[in-house]
Amino acid sequence: MIDIHTHWMISRSELAKRIKGKRCLSSAYKEEILSVFPDSTDPLPALVQRSLAFMNRMGITQSVLLPLDFAGAYNDLMMDVVRAAPRRFWAFGTVDILSKRAVDDLKAFKRLGLIGLKMYPTVGPYNDKIYFKVYQACEQFGLPVLFHTGFSMFKNALSEWTHPLTLDVVAVRYPRLKIIVAHTGYPHFHAAMDIGWRHENIYFDSCSGGIDAMAELVRMNFEHQCMKSISRWGSLKKRLIFGSDVFYPYLGIGPNPAQRFDFEGFFKIQLKTVRKIKQLQLIWKDFTVNNARRVLGLTSA
Repeated sequence: MIDIHTHWMISRSELAKRIKGKRCLSSAYKEEILSVFPDSTDPLPALVQRSLAFMNRMGITQSVLLPLDFAGAYNDLMMDVVRAAPRRFWAFGTVDILSKRAVDDLKAFKRLGLIGLKMYPTVGPYNDKIYFKVYQACEQFGLPVLFHTGFSMFKNALSEWTHPLTLDVVAVRYPRLKIIVAHTGYPHFHAAMDIGWRHENIYFDSCSGGIDAMAELVRMNFEHQCMKSISRWGSLKKRLIFGSDVFYPYLGIGPNPAQRFDFEGFFKIQLKTVRKIKQLQLIWKDFTVNNARRVLGLTSA
């Protein structure tokens, strides 16, 4: 099983140093982001081994790591993790949208070993022209983009900025850009379904509330009378991908509330839920392995 939506956290003190002066993050965002990061001095090898042990228990062969800084602050540290366990871990990066070096930073992704861009709308909705240079560069460089959509853990986030329909113009304007809609747009699954049916470059991951959204998207293709006749399941089934939203490497260990969350139970509930969706069972290998490999260009562990 491949999990395309996991996160890697670094120490709060290290992150604080790295996001200082980043104009794409408001002071409120910086405060909220730092509040969920731990204070830790554990060595990297121990953190990697703890994470690999979790993956082995859960039956995860490969995890795609996403940074949580939204500003290109610790891409290099993400690659330290990947190098510590090559082909078990892969990593996306982030960039500072307001930086004049944003496109150059993206150009360096493949040299660094980063396989895609994680987007979170810190300066405007995804259809704001301020992002277009980044989308154009990702399309040119063959970098998939995973967009956070729907609900957010950050209270200062604006729901209208993460609505799936903000990706409509992006899919039209950049038809060769691989767009991954994280959480399947939950709770806006009808909007997610709308753009997914119309754009072949739209993909969906199932993490967190995305399971419920994906279940509804699948149900609409098979049960809703007005949709059955125009169902695009043949295409859509190649664009559904498993993700969990697990936060490595702390996984329920440590004094910080964010560290004490039961990610093992969280993962098991998600896996149990998606296994109940009949249509996903019929495409299980594609949903949990093949689609991720094809979309992200992953090789076997």
